[in-house]
Amino acid sequence: MSELTLSELLGEHKAMRSAIELIGSLSHPDSPLTLETKVEVATRAASAVLAFLHANELRTQGRDT
Repeated sequence: MSELTLSELLGEHKAMRSAIELIGSLSHPDSPLTLETKVEVATRAASAVLAFLHANELRTQGRDT
């Protein structure tokens, strides 16, 4: 099993939270982004969150990603 340092784990957690916050900010009414761009950004951010959760689940099961 790959052991993560606290720094690495915190970095991943911060990246996941940033992705979630980004998704939430896309609904702001003053956003200059088109709907297509918002969907693209939200899709990529959601994929990053899912990848984090999947990797974390594998680590807790004792397998490397």
